[in-house]
Amino acid sequence: MTVKSDVRSAYRWILGREADPTGFATYAQMLSDGVLDHRSFRNLLLNSKEFIETIERRDIVQLTDDIVVVVNPNEDDFGYHIATTGEWEAHVARTVRRLMPRGGVFVDVGANVGVMSFHAAAAAGRSGRVISFEPNSLNAANFRRGILANGFTTIRLYQFALSDHEEMLTISSGSNSGVIADEGALSAGGEVVQAVRGDSLLFNEERVDLIKMDIEGFEPFALRGLQETIARCRPKIICEFNPRCLRTYSGIDPAAFAEELYAMGGTIGIIDDEGDTIPCAGADELMALWQEKDRRCTETGDLPAGMAHFDLVISP
Repeated sequence: MTVKSDVRSAYRWILGREADPTGFATYAQMLSDGVLDHRSFRNLLLNSKEFIETIERRDIVQLTDDIVVVVNPNEDDFGYHIATTGEWEAHVARTVRRLMPRGGVFVDVGANVGVMSFHAAAAAGRSGRVISFEPNSLNAANFRRGILANGFTTIRLYQFALSDHEEMLTISSGSNSGVIADEGALSAGGEVVQAVRGDSLLFNEERVDLIKMDIEGFEPFALRGLQETIARCRPKIICEFNPRCLRTYSGIDPAAFAEELYAMGGTIGIIDDEGDTIPCAGADELMALWQEKDRRCTETGDLPAGMAHFDLVISP
């Protein structure tokens, strides 16, 4: 590649726009003359006011009549979708509202910027409580701004990941962070976060009515660290079942996790697009239904092969 094409590519990838004539001419000349090397040029753009403002931009988006959420509309995974559509996983939000009792306690594992926590707080009212866990620092910052924007006083946010033991984890960049589990985690970028057992922070809770868990395939570990709370309080659990993420981020066989879920006892249902729950009799049926959904999504072009997932309701 030529110096000029390097400059154009850097502007497109880092600043998301074409290079302006003055900047293009200046940086191309400095690189050609050896005044700047490529690393220094990259760092100049990464530390520019324009790039930092892109990262830190925040919009307040009205989700429903009673809640708003704070997002970065330039963030592709999550913020852009919410900023342009005014919703996120409406079927799960409906289920949270339906299952959350007035005055109840909601635990949000993988709270992101607080969408489901805010739905739960609105449903539970001033006598209820929300306990949320979100390790990603950018998500947590917008979550806290969302608490202020909504005027909620019943939400407690912990900036931890949940696991089955205390450990340090490296999570990928982006709003939907997954755990980087291989030996190269430290050199792979991302953010190093503290993981704890949920039971170690919830042991004094006499009541937990509903747990929502969406943590990109790390659900088996978080669930194992919540067994004392689940046994004591018998909450309903909304849990994502995502075979691709289970394999990629946790190295766990989805069929084995399905068996683990059914071994907890009670009933399991799949949340449909309207927020209703469709009963599912066992692990084999769950896997068969997932395979059928994945096949349909692939054939219609809605998703690449292997990308389908379910949101489950587990009832004690």
